Amino acid sequence: MTLLPEDDLDAAEAALGALPADEAAAAAARAAREPAFAAAVARWEGLLAPLNEATAPVTPDRDTWPAIAARIDPPAAGGRPAGAQGQGAQFIDLSRRLSRWRGAAVGLGALAASMAVGVVVREKTRPVGDAGEYVAVLQTGGAASPAFVVSVDLTTRRLLIRPVAAKAPEGKAYELWIIDPRLGPPKSLGVVGASGVTSSDLKPYGEAAVADATYAITVEKPGGSGGTPSGPPVFAAKLIPFDK
Repeated sequence: MTLLPEDDLDAAEAALGALPADEAAAAAARAAREPAFAAAVARWEGLLAPLNEATAPVTPDRDTWPAIAARIDPPAAGGRPAGAQGQGAQFIDLSRRLSRWRGAAVGLGALAASMAVGVVVREKTRPVGDAGEYVAVLQTGGAASPAFVVSVDLTTRRLLIRPVAAKAPEGKAYELWIIDPRLGPPKSLGVVGASGVTSSDLKPYGEAAVADATYAITVEKPGGSGGTPSGPPVFAAKLIPFDK
C-alpha cells in the first residue's frame, strides 16, 4: 500500500507525540493493521531519534513533582487528600497517565531544541532530484514545539503544510512564502488553513530554487497580504532531504 503525503504527515505527528489522545489511539490502531503506516511511523522515529539523543537531559527541581501532584489532588480539610476513598486504584491510573504526560513533554522539548539545530545544519551534499522528498519544521527559537510541518515532493512540485502548535492571532491569518534570490521578491504560496493540510503548487519555480529556498510564515489580514509581506516572518525554515 502506498501512503499519501497526508498519511506521511499523520505518521510524523504520531512519532512526534503531537496528537491528542484520541487521535494517537487511532494512529496506533492504524499502525497495527497497516504495515505501510507502521513503517512510516518507525521511519520518522528513526529520523528523530538521533536529534533527541543530541539533547542533554535536564534534572527537574526536587519540588517540581510534589507541586504538580498537589495541584492534581489538593489536600482536603483535615489534611486528608480529596477523594481518598478508592485512592489506590485511582492513584495507579493517575500515575500512569502522568508518566505518559511527563514523557511526552520531555520528548517534545528535546525534539524542539534538536530540530532548531537540524534545520540550520542541513545536508548540502545530496544532489537535487535524487529522491525528491523534503521536509521542514517551521518554528522560532526557544519554541516549546514545532509550529508547522512542511513536506515537499520535488517530483510533483507539490507542497503540503500542516499546523502543529501554531494559532494565528485573532482576526489575522498566516501566509506562507517561498524566499530565494533566484525568484526575486518573496513569492506567496497562499494563506495557511487553521487546521488540516494546506496544499500549494510549486511548478512555477525551478527545482533548485524550491530545494534551497527558505519557507517562511508571516501574519497577515484574513485574505492574505495581496502579494507583499506586511512584516517580517514569525516562523521560517529550510528543507532537509527526507530519506525513506
